[in-house]
Amino acid sequence: MSDLNMTSTPFIRDCLVVELGSRVAVGACGSILAQLGATVVVVEGSESIVSFDTKFTYRESFLAGKKSFKFIEDSKEDHLYLSNLIRAADVLIYSSDIEPHFYDLCCSLESVYPVKCDITGFGSSGPLANKPYSDQAIQALSGVLDSTGALDDSPILIKYPLIEFSSGIYAASAILAAKRLYENSKIPQRVEIAMYDIAFLSTASFLPAYLSGGNPKRIGNQHPSMAPWNLYTTNDGWILLCAGSNDEWSRVCREFNSPELISNKLFVTPSDRVKNIKLIDEIVGGWIRSISSAKALEKFSKANVSCGPVYSLKDLFNDDSLATYDFFQHLKDPISGLMVLVPGTLFHGSVSKGLPAKVIPKIDQDRVFVGELVPQKVKKLDNTQISSLKPMADIFVLEMGNYTTAPLIGRQLGALGAYVVKVESPKGDLCRPLPPHKDGQGYFFTLGNSDKSTIVVDLATESGKSIFSDLIKKADIFIENLKSGSLGKFGFDNQTLSELNPRLVHCSITGFGARSKLANIAAMDTTIQGMAGMMFLTSSDNEIPYKSGVSAADLTGGQLGLVSVLGALEYRDKFGVGQHMDLSMQMSGAWLTQTAWNYVTHSAKYEIVQCSNGFLLCGHSNSTKAQSLLDESDKYPTYLFSQLLLKMNIESVEICSIRRAAESEQTLARKLISHGKNMKGVEWPLLACPMKFSSINIEVERAIGDIGSDGEKVLRDWGIVL
Repeated sequence: MSDLNMTSTPFIRDCLVVELGSRVAVGACGSILAQLGATVVVVEGSESIVSFDTKFTYRESFLAGKKSFKFIEDSKEDHLYLSNLIRAADVLIYSSDIEPHFYDLCCSLESVYPVKCDITGFGSSGPLANKPYSDQAIQALSGVLDSTGALDDSPILIKYPLIEFSSGIYAASAILAAKRLYENSKIPQRVEIAMYDIAFLSTASFLPAYLSGGNPKRIGNQHPSMAPWNLYTTNDGWILLCAGSNDEWSRVCREFNSPELISNKLFVTPSDRVKNIKLIDEIVGGWIRSISSAKALEKFSKANVSCGPVYSLKDLFNDDSLATYDFFQHLKDPISGLMVLVPGTLFHGSVSKGLPAKVIPKIDQDRVFVGELVPQKVKKLDNTQISSLKPMADIFVLEMGNYTTAPLIGRQLGALGAYVVKVESPKGDLCRPLPPHKDGQGYFFTLGNSDKSTIVVDLATESGKSIFSDLIKKADIFIENLKSGSLGKFGFDNQTLSELNPRLVHCSITGFGARSKLANIAAMDTTIQGMAGMMFLTSSDNEIPYKSGVSAADLTGGQLGLVSVLGALEYRDKFGVGQHMDLSMQMSGAWLTQTAWNYVTHSAKYEIVQCSNGFLLCGHSNSTKAQSLLDESDKYPTYLFSQLLLKMNIESVEICSIRRAAESEQTLARKLISHGKNMKGVEWPLLACPMKFSSINIEVERAIGDIGSDGEKVLRDWGIVL
């Protein structure tokens, strides 16, 4: 390993990726793979005409760091070049719902590329299969849109392509997993990513209410299972406060000299506080209204409770934590001739670092590169082979964390076949007790921790430290979302972990990154949405900032953590060296806002209209006749009004509630909610894995049990003798 320049070695090498699709998700996936070290060639010039924004609307972002080849349809030379390009590829990414001609071309060519990834709106099954819907329309149908905004007002569109971005991240993870499977089995993979699946599964924080018999509603900036958790008015602005646990509530009360509220029977448990959330907000809001935003931040930070301001984009661009990681890159756009902002790398490892874009290519800048490519030797591949092993079947994973980010990584690795052990303190994951419950265990906790075993390890004891050391020595991957420095207090800093296991891939997810001045500040999804510019872009018409109803910052942090782990694992498999991955939730959230950085005007306009029995998302029209009809929308039920709009060539989709989305034919056909039992035989609802592979059936199978219930089996399976 001494011949490698570790600080500049990419995570993946010798991988040619061809981007054929126009969806933002395709561009996002390609950008992630380019950061990890792949050579990515974007095919320009033959995009389908659609009514919504594509990656080419934001070309400066989604072409940065890639190569450009312009394909001219009536050129024989270009057909040969494109054919050779596809045959030379290791990975193909396309979107068959809006560009079936590329899909047909890929299917017609025999080649040795190991992975084809198709990112579409709805996947290949269900009544909506192959329909080319936009991000916003999928927000509407999946329940995501109805979860965003205040209950007593209309839903609010998330004004950045959240579902496209999430789909692109999952596609990158699926590609890395499929590459690993191909290298082990030589079975090629067709990967399917459906944006609807990912959108619906992102409503996980609302689904517990539905699954326990309730009817979840949008709740503004509150949390369905925790309180106090909201955007509060100070005497000079706004402040976000997220105090989810009993300990955090106690510290808030003491900070405001009201310790008697800690034992008040109305507020003792998370369930009690959620039940009395209006009273909680009145009390906390009264405290905060009398002080400045700066004072509120000072007090809550002193109490070690997650809090934060709401950043505008200008604030975001001037943020010190993001500057520490050189997150914003200034490059010249060859189309406009202007300097523009594009994202820096998301991936910061102790051995490798993601490659930031150095240039935005001119259109067709890399024609010579494409023309000189030599196709791989053609051989017949059997795409019907079934693998007996899942991609991560030989991987041992330790997960130590609470709530969403680290558990999401562990859950997906478990679905992909890894042996995932959730290491809990004697108090357990902080979201175990969150309501609603069944048999004393929370639905939210159970949904987020499928396909895992649970063991209790008390790091405050010598025996606990010994067990943890032995587990680390056996593990391939260690994931945690603890506050920076927490493990070091028990003698397990990054250097010690590496010494215990030099092959360990260790991913730590913090609010602002381990190198940030805010590294030790508590962070939750809502505060990150505020400090990543996400709430600024999801403001209501009266300019009140709103978080997305789904936990977008948490989810994106976990999704990018999964990519980080798989990228570092590929490096480890090739070079035998593990490393520590430093992932910032703020950086992950800011990455989602990149389509607004250079003030591109969205080509598609939507408006939300209220009908007599619900809401519709419809295309905007400047027609006077259409506007007159829209002004009377509340007189009609959604179905009838949709038909009236269609007659005027205005497309619309119903804005579905969480319940309606959960019970829709598309959700049922895609089997997005399944069931599995824990070791006691108790059956629980579980959430599907959004990554589909042609040669393996990825099914979520097992519900997690009582805290520590798998301890003895884990130690036995991992070969640890007490």
